Amino acid sequence: MRDVLPVVLAVLALVAGSSSLGCAESRDPLPPGSRDADTGAIDAIFGSDAGATPPRSAEASMGDGAACLDFEDNDLNGLMDCEEQDCRSSAVSASCCVGRTDEACCTTERVDEVTGSGAAPATLHLRDQTLTTMGGTVYPGAILTTCDVRVDAAFAPIGNDSLSGYLALPSGYAPRSGYLTIEARIGLEEREVGEPAAAGFGIFSSDGLGPIARPLVAVVVSGAGREVRVVEGDRVVASRALGVGACASSMRYRLRLTPEGSYEVYAVSPGAEEPSAPPIFTGRTDPRASVRVAMFGQQRNPDTAPLAWVSDLRVIERGCDRLAPDRRPRAVLDEGAHDVTDLAIFPRFEPDPSPEADPPGYEALVLSDGHLYWMAIRSSDGGLASAVSGVPFANELRLDWPGSVRITGLAVALSHGEHQVFLAATVDGSGPAIYRTTYTPSMTAGQPGSLGAAPTRVADETMLGREGAISIDAPSALFVPIVDRVVLVGRVRFSDGHSELRILPTLAMDGEIAATPAVGRDPAGVTTQGLLRANAWSTETAFDRDEVSDPQLFEVNGVVRVLYAGRRGTRWSIGEIVASPDFTHFIPVDAEPLLAPSGDGFDALGVRAPRRVRRGGVDWLYFLGTDGTTQRVGLATQPVVSP
Repeated sequence: MRDVLPVVLAVLALVAGSSSLGCAESRDPLPPGSRDADTGAIDAIFGSDAGATPPRSAEASMGDGAACLDFEDNDLNGLMDCEEQDCRSSAVSASCCVGRTDEACCTTERVDEVTGSGAAPATLHLRDQTLTTMGGTVYPGAILTTCDVRVDAAFAPIGNDSLSGYLALPSGYAPRSGYLTIEARIGLEEREVGEPAAAGFGIFSSDGLGPIARPLVAVVVSGAGREVRVVEGDRVVASRALGVGACASSMRYRLRLTPEGSYEVYAVSPGAEEPSAPPIFTGRTDPRASVRVAMFGQQRNPDTAPLAWVSDLRVIERGCDRLAPDRRPRAVLDEGAHDVTDLAIFPRFEPDPSPEADPPGYEALVLSDGHLYWMAIRSSDGGLASAVSGVPFANELRLDWPGSVRITGLAVALSHGEHQVFLAATVDGSGPAIYRTTYTPSMTAGQPGSLGAAPTRVADETMLGREGAISIDAPSALFVPIVDRVVLVGRVRFSDGHSELRILPTLAMDGEIAATPAVGRDPAGVTTQGLLRANAWSTETAFDRDEVSDPQLFEVNGVVRVLYAGRRGTRWSIGEIVASPDFTHFIPVDAEPLLAPSGDGFDALGVRAPRRVRRGGVDWLYFLGTDGTTQRVGLATQPVVSP
């Protein structure tokens, strides 16, 4: 990461997930203590110009990336940062694409093309896998009327009014996190149709494929009336006559579904690659986390050639950098009598950047009842396990603390091959502060490592120089090559009751104070030095209205992000922030949480302490979920999306 991140970060920008997030609004005055009060202390940390936004060149253009995150309306058009259309491109500003579904931000992740073999017996394949039909037959293209278009093989569904035939692709798709486009050629033979004959393709939920196929949305040609139909469930929502001749009845159709659930249906003329006319129908369906794609229909078992058929099916999945778990979050640690209060997940060793290298193994430190426990991450399902089978909390790691200690939070940062462990703790009844030690993994996989020497104090509220700051806790840390240091973030509480996530000035190992000059916007739209996020006290419906906590810094594809927990009332949800290329500006991705309480199960009433890692082409989001009685470790997953 150290070699790649500086280069990639140089073209990044910051994201705002709604039109109001990137510009100042007229809001209630700030509560006491929420602005910098002691500029002398801040100057000592950030430099003499700490209270001002870094200057921008008058010639800055929106296309250079840096102007997409500087809290300025550079071209004086009333739009700022990620609101600018020029910023909404992964090539210009990858950070502005986080959480967005703008077309320019979403890139092709996978193309699934069904190929056919006309040799006897005719077959259809996907990625060298032969597809199996459920009530249908595959025919060679030589016997089909195709308007001089080559078809190697086609699927003909067999069924009647009370029975559907279908052929479903084996893999699922996640339309809530990207765009889904399905194309296929649908044929209807010219001869007389004296019986039901229909064939098409569509998008199905997991329970939509059965004796009677009920698609979320589908495109079907029907011999009854010789028309193409758009179908939702068991309803025809639109129809159009096919016209006369083989070319009219052997057409390619395109179904395009957006992450929000709206869809468009296009007809593509023979020989053309793209539609030459507007969509023949637009509609909307309920967005689903996971769907299947299938060819389906009904017709009597033909003797020599089918009346209706489907060929040349192709599925194009365009991913957007947007968290949309592909299955319901699940608990991955059976705590028993333990109530988990925090956790850190990290690789055992620094990943090898070469493409052919094996992915690193991951470990976890889990905090429960003020004690630290070591656990491994199972590669099979992401679950947490100790070195003693069946006893999750068997491997406690002890520290040589002076006096009485209570640990309340932890973070692990991997820097130059060293695991730095940051702990929020109270020692001998003093106020909460951040302490640092090290962790050394075992040379034997599946066994606990060891903690280093007695922790040293590296951050507390007195180092902030901010009026009303009473405590610092909930640490997170990440080595950021572009600033060549481990950046430390924590939650700061203030005497007036509000809370902030801030970049913390820390005592480095050489005794010098070091910090990153971060700039964020408070709830009133005022830029504030060192701020990542304050609780949105001025917005009644904000998920983080009453409190913010549990930040996690992490880097994905060169974009540095912060996940965090926000509270409204008694319920905690998880939100997201992204950083500028130089790690100095921060803006929330969206006004909505990216993970909220489920309403039932182990995470019914709250989700917090997000910890996201990337393993085997999947983003794994670990978190703590509570049902009001206990707090358990949960896991939500999403296929990797790379803008």
